[in-house]
Amino acid sequence: MAEVEHETLDIPSEGLTIRKALSMDIGGSLTKIVYTSDEGDKIKLHFMSYPRPQTKDAIRQLRDKIDVRQEDGVVINTCGVGFQEYGDYLRQELNVTVKVNEELNCFIEGFHYMMNHVPLEDLLYQDAEGFNLVIHQVATLIAGGVNSFSGRGKHWEVAKDEQVGDQKVQYPILLCMLGSGGCSMKMEADGSFKVCQQYTRCGRTILGLANLLVGTKTFPELIDLATKGDGSQLHIQAKHLLSGAGDVYDKIPGDFMVYSFGQAASKDRENFSKEDIAAALVGMLAEDMAQTCHLTAASHNISHIFLCGSVVGASPYIRQHMKMVLSVKDILNSLSKRYHSYFLKFGGYYGAIGALLKTLKPNGDYK
Repeated sequence: MAEVEHETLDIPSEGLTIRKALSMDIGGSLTKIVYTSDEGDKIKLHFMSYPRPQTKDAIRQLRDKIDVRQEDGVVINTCGVGFQEYGDYLRQELNVTVKVNEELNCFIEGFHYMMNHVPLEDLLYQDAEGFNLVIHQVATLIAGGVNSFSGRGKHWEVAKDEQVGDQKVQYPILLCMLGSGGCSMKMEADGSFKVCQQYTRCGRTILGLANLLVGTKTFPELIDLATKGDGSQLHIQAKHLLSGAGDVYDKIPGDFMVYSFGQAASKDRENFSKEDIAAALVGMLAEDMAQTCHLTAASHNISHIFLCGSVVGASPYIRQHMKMVLSVKDILNSLSKRYHSYFLKFGGYYGAIGALLKTLKPNGDYK
């Protein structure tokens, strides 16, 4: 059985009533597991995830890895849409009391706790810097500053955003959870939130279309294929529309994407390799998700966007496309408007972390 990942993160032990616990978030595509080990003045969080069909195998492995016994009075808190399918099996195999919790509340509580107890730079993917500045460079270009923007190779050259340490997160923020499905929430500094938008084209959509188009069943298979391909073989870019008449397509970089999958409308399937189709598919949907999150933030006048979830954590390849997204609506906004976007590590585990806190801090103080 292939384990997707096993990472660790230290958190302070102060205020934690219980120091040994296990939680699970059984989602639509992945089962996320978080458990703790006592390191004295700190607690180490262990993160593991498995494809959902392997959940029973994962539970059996937990018996050998983790010492959580019924006689210790420990309750395993869980969340996620898959509890109904695997809850009884979890109880029987580990011989523990299992409690199911509302997923969204667990997610928010997990995120809020991490933001308050772990340095922000330890929670961010550094490979996703520069996401925000692209949009403003394009806006400047459209306004006439063509010489300030250069396009090279497959991707445009993008200046880095401000360093994380130089930024102060300003609430409210937009927290975008991108897993099998997705949603965005407007969150205040005290942890209160309201749901702004539900996203239907997320991880499960990528997997479904990938299965139909290129025959892959998992994200690792799809990403491996996509990184070997060139999505521009299917898209119509500005260089395909050059007229020589001095219109807008003559003024922007040649690799500016105009129509996703545009070339496929006039060519047969055998003209495209599986690798190129995979690259085009992942790029298109990753950029679509990022643009939707960005537009949601703009519509609610929120400047700081946090993107997290199993899709964000799946691969640097996906994050690269998300940070390069070009939002037409933002081009129409004032050039002075800045959006600060953060791509969060461990974001797919925030639901499981929130469930874990219900065991570690049974008094209900998750701040």
